[in-house]
Amino acid sequence: MVAGLNQLKERYPFIVDVRGQGLYIGVELVTDPQTLEPATAMAKTVVERMKSEQRILLNTNGYDNHIIKIKPPMIIGEQDVDRLVTALDQVFATV
Repeated sequence: MVAGLNQLKERYPFIVDVRGQGLYIGVELVTDPQTLEPATAMAKTVVERMKSEQRILLNTNGYDNHIIKIKPPMIIGEQDVDRLVTALDQVFATV
């Protein structure tokens, strides 16, 4: 999952960090990679669109709620990971 999210990080300049341990992963979004201004509204939009359009539940975290929090179930498989990364790619492409 982290490898796929890091590929998205290379593609989208508003993703400045992918971090986590085990099945608790965060994707940090900013409005400007230079100033690192938190992208709170964008993170909220991504989470809402993932829920309504992709039927994938995510959340936000961090002081400014600009980190997308991913906590998949323990039984997650490769197909699920691929679906998550693809769905995030589709949503990121349009925000």
